[in-house]
Amino acid sequence: YRGDYNKVGRTTRDTFGGFLRGEMPVSDRIDLTTITAYESYERFRDSDPDFTPDVLFETLTEDDSQQFTQDVKFNGKAAEGAIRWSTGAAFIQEELNNLSLIDVNSDLFPVIRRQFKQETTAVMIYTVAAFDFLEDFTLEIGARYNYETKSFRIGEFIFAQFPELFNEGSKTWREPTGKISLTYHINDTTQMYIKYSRGYKVGHFNSNSRVEADSPARAEFIDAFEWGYKGGWWDGRVQSRGAF
Repeated sequence: YRGDYNKVGRTTRDTFGGFLRGEMPVSDRIDLTTITAYESYERFRDSDPDFTPDVLFETLTEDDSQQFTQDVKFNGKAAEGAIRWSTGAAFIQEELNNLSLIDVNSDLFPVIRRQFKQETTAVMIYTVAAFDFLEDFTLEIGARYNYETKSFRIGEFIFAQFPELFNEGSKTWREPTGKISLTYHINDTTQMYIKYSRGYKVGHFNSNSRVEADSPARAEFIDAFEWGYKGGWWDGRVQSRGAF
């Protein structure tokens, strides 16, 4: 079988980004790290997904996004390094725009224009601490609070047929996540550990559905249990690690 196309189907993407990182000591035992970043892109796509030399279903899509992030973190340790900790916060602001022109080669609906805009604001506050006790054991505990809000606006316009209609929606998610692990140091180069962590992925709006009729996709969670080891022999010439 052969696929014939009447369009080459090109994609162009221009990106720009940069970051500023700073590190400074706050005291003899506390350091501050800050990262400020910006990233953006513009993309154009010309696709022929009907796999024929005829104009049956072809799309021109333009989308762009801008994202600003700020992360501030403090790292510290107690006397003799038996307790090590890190705490901080992160902020994300993002805007995404999408415009699609769909040519369906129909007398009734010749061209469909669909566009949507999504704005996201997220804040994460986190802390993690490691405690060395009983000489051979290390307990590590971490927690994070996640806050994210999304606003979504989608519109559709069928040329020469119907006026432009927009649907809007917004949603805020608030979830805690975290981890806890216990490590046994068999010797200076070999250790075993067991760890539990809870992961989280925020929900989202689907761009192919009506916002007022369909709720956003629900958030996803994972509870992970892990057991593993890390080892080294012959002055580090041989190293191995494994996990279940």
